[in-house]
Amino acid sequence: MYLVKNEVNVLFGECDPMGIAHHSHYFHWFELVRFQMLYKTGII
Repeated sequence: MYLVKNEVNVLFGECDPMGIAHHSHYFHWFELVRFQMLYKTGII
């Protein structure tokens, strides 16, 4: 099993007026991190 640490920068447009990240973007971030993990582990 691989342990891979990834960070995602939250963009201004992904936040509500209070500056809190909106939940509708979670799956987009999950997909970004999934591909980062695949690259780091050498699978793709």
